[in-house]
Amino acid sequence: MSGIFVLNSAMPTLIPWAFTSTLLILAVLTVRWLTRNRLSSVNRYALWAVVLIRLLIPIQLPFLSSFGAVDFAPQMEDTPVYAFPTDHIDAPESYIQHIWEEQGEDPVMSAGITSRGFPALGGLGFDYYSGGTVLEENGYTDYAFFSTVPRILSILWGTGAAVMLLFLIGSNLRFAARLRRSRRPLDIPECPLPVYVIEDLSSPCLFGLFRPVVYLTPQAAADSAAREHVLAHELTHYAHRDHLWAPLRCLALALHWYNPLVWLAVLLSKRDGELACDEGAVRRLGEDQRIPYGRTLVGMVAQRSLRPADLLSCSTAMTGGKKTIQQRIALLVKHPETRAAAVFGACVALALVAVFTFSDGNQSGGPAGDYRRFLSDVQSAQSIRLGQPTTSSQFDPTAITDPELLAEAKEILKQECPDWLNPPQVVGDLAPASLRTLTLTDQQGAEVRYLLAAPADRGNSGDFYVLTDGELSGTEVSGRRVAALMHQQAAVQLYDLMNRQGAQSGAIPLTAEELAYFNDGSFFDNGTGSGGNAYINFSIRNQFLTSWYDHPADIDLYQLFYLGTGNPSSISEEERRLVIDRGYGGADPDCGCTKITRQEMDAVLLEHTGLTLEETNLVGLGDFTYLPEYDAYYHFHGDTNYTVPSFESGSRHDSILYLNYGDHGACQLVLRAVDGGYQFIANRSTQVGNVPSSYTRLEKPEHIAALVELLVQDQAFLTENAQYLGITPEALADALQGKGEEGVSPDLLVIGTYNGWVPDQWGRGYGYRLTVWGGGSVMFMDLTFPAALNEQVLAFHQ
Repeated sequence: MSGIFVLNSAMPTLIPWAFTSTLLILAVLTVRWLTRNRLSSVNRYALWAVVLIRLLIPIQLPFLSSFGAVDFAPQMEDTPVYAFPTDHIDAPESYIQHIWEEQGEDPVMSAGITSRGFPALGGLGFDYYSGGTVLEENGYTDYAFFSTVPRILSILWGTGAAVMLLFLIGSNLRFAARLRRSRRPLDIPECPLPVYVIEDLSSPCLFGLFRPVVYLTPQAAADSAAREHVLAHELTHYAHRDHLWAPLRCLALALHWYNPLVWLAVLLSKRDGELACDEGAVRRLGEDQRIPYGRTLVGMVAQRSLRPADLLSCSTAMTGGKKTIQQRIALLVKHPETRAAAVFGACVALALVAVFTFSDGNQSGGPAGDYRRFLSDVQSAQSIRLGQPTTSSQFDPTAITDPELLAEAKEILKQECPDWLNPPQVVGDLAPASLRTLTLTDQQGAEVRYLLAAPADRGNSGDFYVLTDGELSGTEVSGRRVAALMHQQAAVQLYDLMNRQGAQSGAIPLTAEELAYFNDGSFFDNGTGSGGNAYINFSIRNQFLTSWYDHPADIDLYQLFYLGTGNPSSISEEERRLVIDRGYGGADPDCGCTKITRQEMDAVLLEHTGLTLEETNLVGLGDFTYLPEYDAYYHFHGDTNYTVPSFESGSRHDSILYLNYGDHGACQLVLRAVDGGYQFIANRSTQVGNVPSSYTRLEKPEHIAALVELLVQDQAFLTENAQYLGITPEALADALQGKGEEGVSPDLLVIGTYNGWVPDQWGRGYGYRLTVWGGGSVMFMDLTFPAALNEQVLAFHQ
């Protein structure tokens, strides 16, 4: 998804941030109370600096300590929230029980995710939930609204923060405009800052982020003694850089608007700031001005006390309500002296608490857990091996040891495994079929193992969490973990490198007789026998070449069973009616319907891969219509995806066979020899560098025009797709160029994979699919897209 980011929950960051900030505020309040008569006002004010830093920095620091407050932060589960049912399908109790056994306590069967991009922002956008299907006692129900508690709370926090920030900016801009509109200058040569007089100003203040200005009330400006005292006070604010701290304090309050302790901290820090300025002003004026300065404060009592909205003001008001002034006068009279022991004790206590609250504790995984250590392990590795899923019965591919392949693997891990900031203490809701081990072996032969796991709602279609060895319980991993993610594409590339390593490591070329076994119809149907019929008596083995996969758990089941299993099957009228109603919206497709039972799928997969249906990642299975009452999968189709391969060369390494086919060996099939035959391990394109991610969007007019020009010159593209659309190649070319009957020009092209990136029988890699948008709607969908043009598409995004 080029340019698209997923709007994930902010709770994994917000909860530790709020928890540690609250602890630090409580610690400062405690220190502040214990040293109330032993610290100067300036020192008391300085205590709040560390709180402000904590409130503005959401991340934990991995280099401080292996024990931190974040280790005690509460966790939030991804509890689903759904409403507004749109459809309900009854299902038998046996089916419901089966799904519950598969999913555990999670009632969510699926959740739709929609991408929203903004062309004006270069394709930047976000993903959001667009409904979901939930398992219930008597069946499953589709809901129009679906989300999770963390996501909803994240949206509430973001909305509140945005409102507070807008209020902060708006109120201060209005205040600044009012000051500029009604101020009049007051010439005071000895003052280093501009001074203005403002009518109806509740209190003298210092205001201005980059060009601070002192504003006086008419009363303060008219009295020379009061003016001297006020200027000393506001210049002390300027010396303390309060005109900079005040906006940061307001920003912290906007980000933590939900936390009452933060409101209290902001209120007390403002008061301590005024007390510190009183102390500094008396120091500027001289000790003999302490009592007169106090009288000036008494004479300038504000007409009202501090209001909550005033906490979002970036000005430094000199006075407050009567109670605040009384406290300040009392401190001026007492004049408490700072004690060195109190300062030392406060500094030590606050330093320890700061380390405790800023540290990421055990989140980074200790000796082999943090991101830097992960990169170090990768850099020093002399071999790299990514194992098969723990639920798979397949062998682990050959470890990468070849220097060139090893360098490629290291670069992949560095580029495709970004740092994972603030990982949760417990990673839950994992897909069991995604669990696998990444093993890195150093020069001394010592192995470091990392556990890879993907979220249950994405299976193997999204990023993997890279975790240190921890405790695995059900679908949750607790314990140490590495703060890193691995993109799905990295796993695909690593498997490819391992298979290339296996092909190099003592591989023996197949003889002509061995290669003939796979070409003459003995193993695969070569198109000369009864297997050539696309609907009956075909060879199911050929169907294992209809999708790309690097391990059998990722075989596209829709493509594999597109034509059925090769065994005769019958469909009753009742079944046909149910499939039409549930899967096709009641519209009869008017073509043949294929039925495959779960038992038949299990039998085919066990024989040819060693896996059961449940042990796979169920790729493409959702494209079928499932009838639980018959425990079978159905789909209507009037075409075929049958593939007849022709293998050009091959090699053998131990029990593993590598068969090359397609245009100049562009495709490679990997088989494993077992008793009485072979099982399918992988089927891939050897041109991995040309593979796009999930999909690529072209929205710039110049890119669309350039690609359309290439497409209309590709006669094979026009001929094949025109036949699919039922129009002439010329009509397709005209439509792409905006010369069709409707006169609509393409304004968005989406190029991506379809049903596992399916190669055709010549190995040309026509698994790419093109969708053309124009005038706000789809012009053409699922056009086969020439793989040779993908380099040009990727160049547009560089």
